[in-house]
Amino acid sequence: MSATLGPIRQVEAGELSVGFADVGPSDGAAVLLLHGWPYDIHSYAEVAPFLADAGFRVIVPHLRRVRHPRNPRSALRPLPA
Repeated sequence: MSATLGPIRQVEAGELSVGFADVGPSDGAAVLLLHGWPYDIHSYAEVAPFLADAGFRVIVPHLRRVRHPRNPRSALRPLPA
C-alpha cells in the first residue's frame, strides 16, 4: 500500500480521546469514513487521498481511548463493581 493518511490528530471529547486523520481542504464538504472490526483506518489509505483531491475534507476516526479507567470501553460492558 503506497498511500498514506498523514499524521494522526487527537481531540478530547468528554471522557474519550479520539485520534483521527483529516485530509483535504478544510472548507470542503466533509466525508466521514468509518470502519468496523477487523478493519482499521488504513482501509481508507487509497480512497481518502482520491476524495481529498476531488475537493472533499475526509475525516477518518482512528483510535478512541477512554480517559478514565472506571468508564466502560463499550456500551455493552457494565462498569466494574
